[in-house]
Amino acid sequence: AHAAVESDAEPALLFILEKVPDLMYCVDNEDRTIAHVAAVEEGNENMLRHILKQAPDLIHRVDNEGRNLVHTVVEKGTQGILLSIFRQTPALMQDTDNEDGGLVFKLARLGWHDALEWLLNSAPDLIHRVDNEGKTVAHVAAEKGTKFMLSFILEKAPDLIHRVDNEGKTVAHVATESNTKSVLLFIFEKAPDLIHRVDNEGRNLVHIAVEKGTQGILLSIFR
Repeated sequence: AHAAVESDAEPALLFILEKVPDLMYCVDNEDRTIAHVAAVEEGNENMLRHILKQAPDLIHRVDNEGRNLVHTVVEKGTQGILLSIFRQTPALMQDTDNEDGGLVFKLARLGWHDALEWLLNSAPDLIHRVDNEGKTVAHVAAEKGTKFMLSFILEKAPDLIHRVDNEGKTVAHVATESNTKSVLLFIFEKAPDLIHRVDNEGRNLVHIAVEKGTQGILLSIFR
């Protein structure tokens, strides 16, 4: 059954499971079920949907590294499959851990706008989560330089533009550090007062730009 999934041979998988249904729950040496294997490759939505329809409890099974299907999908970059999982088991959207703030942060770091939009429309409270460093998902979008995603986030939660992390940094500080000029200009359009904000070390945006040697950002600030 694992081999059929890896080969994207859905007819063979259906035949195998019809003959030996117990193979649905067999695991390989990494404790991965066929659901974990199907979640690895983009385009396996139909196969995974069939597996989970026959054995819905597999959606919660973890491998020997403690990864459930959501962890597997995010790690392997299969956005379409993640959306399928969300629709089937919305409770998994609340997946989180203490290190990085949870799934909403992971999607922002990957730049998966469609999945993030679906997630936040379905569970809007997730947008206000913070990680261990006090960063919001807006900080992450500013750091990655994804203007479109930051715009979406701030549309959902405008207050995040003034939120600071544990170091006193706003999204403007983060965009300056990351040298994301288009994002910084967008931030200034929304909150021009941020140009004067200082972090916990008393640094404003000019101080940070000078430290980083980012001439383009400096010109954006002075304009």
